[in-house]
Amino acid sequence: MQQHAEELWDFTICQRPAGDTYGIADGLKCRKGKEIDPDSKDPAERMLAKLTLKAEDKLGRGLSSDEAATAKTAIDKLLSEKAGGKKESGANLQDPAQAAEYASFYSKNQDLSYKAPRNVDPQVAKDVLEGLKDEMPRAEYTKLKSALEGKGSPTKEQRTEAGWKGDERSTAVLKSLMDNDFKDVHGNDLSWRQGLQLDHRKAGSVGGKDTPDNWIWISTATNQTKGGLEAAAKKMKNASGEQKEEFIRRGLIEKLRSNASMSKAEYVKAKGAGATKDAAKKEFEQAMRDNLPVMSPKARAERITSAPNKELEAMMKASVPEGKNPVTNRARSNRPVLSGGGSERVRKAKGSGPEMKAILRARWGEKLSDNDLKTLGQMLKKSTGSTKSNKDKLEELFGNFPPATQLPPAQIRAIINYADK
Repeated sequence: MQQHAEELWDFTICQRPAGDTYGIADGLKCRKGKEIDPDSKDPAERMLAKLTLKAEDKLGRGLSSDEAATAKTAIDKLLSEKAGGKKESGANLQDPAQAAEYASFYSKNQDLSYKAPRNVDPQVAKDVLEGLKDEMPRAEYTKLKSALEGKGSPTKEQRTEAGWKGDERSTAVLKSLMDNDFKDVHGNDLSWRQGLQLDHRKAGSVGGKDTPDNWIWISTATNQTKGGLEAAAKKMKNASGEQKEEFIRRGLIEKLRSNASMSKAEYVKAKGAGATKDAAKKEFEQAMRDNLPVMSPKARAERITSAPNKELEAMMKASVPEGKNPVTNRARSNRPVLSGGGSERVRKAKGSGPEMKAILRARWGEKLSDNDLKTLGQMLKKSTGSTKSNKDKLEELFGNFPPATQLPPAQIRAIINYADK
């Protein structure tokens, strides 16, 4: 570790052009002859030089070797991992050995006592995030901020209770990642965008808060397995919060142990089955995209009316044209409800069966009943994740699902009136 720290000191550049040194910490001195170069061609070196100057200015001291190491890790991770990426099929399954680790972790209830190995100064985390703004293309930086902000998918109520404002949450999430060296609770080095997930020790559905002391970093597979149990616990109307938490914990341990008991061959086969299922789903969605526009109005209307929810979801995906929503200038979304209210997640709700049917009828120029108009209005009212007026929400909705035939003004007014009630 001593050698690693010395290498980092050599990298962090801590001698002024005049020759005097600063940032001395842990008994290590900056190597002579290395000048501050905030204009270096290497983005990580450039950022570390600026961070060192900021630390002296804002903290009244240079970065310690540990802070420099942690900042370098963060910069490398945040600059190298881009948005998107292929998501694995069967994502709630993981390597059996890793599943066994997590089964042991939760059976000992270590999520209640786990301590991050570091405690990074919040100012350092803030300066790392602010520094990236100058190093990344604007679109990539925006995606980065959104990725950090969205980790853990807190509900609107959790956000409000925590009192997050501006960049506070994205900075706090980055600090938490830095505190944990961008690793999960077992020290596994996972992709922070895809493989590593922020989990609320106490789930929001049972009263857990969206604050750093309730955060923990776990694998995506474990997080998805736990998420399914949290959804089930939410439906236990007569159970106390403690009973729901125990239901989640015991169910998670059982599922993790089942995953851990799989042989390598069984694990590979199960992952392969997931890939086959995903491929069949994509094939069905593509067929729906090809066929919907050429169906007769009668056949299409009958299909919309009789389709179960899973098929309606595929029809919704197939009904979103390529390109950006002209109202938001963002990529079109097939998830129409900006927020379901209550504890549903912002911009995640797919919509109920009646909502999807009403949207599809409008999208393909089918006749809208008064009940369809009412359903659309109530959906806008339920979209509490947006601060727009109901009229603007409707325009955004139709920007995602442009109606084949323009709705009469009377129907537009009816939808908005139902939303305003």
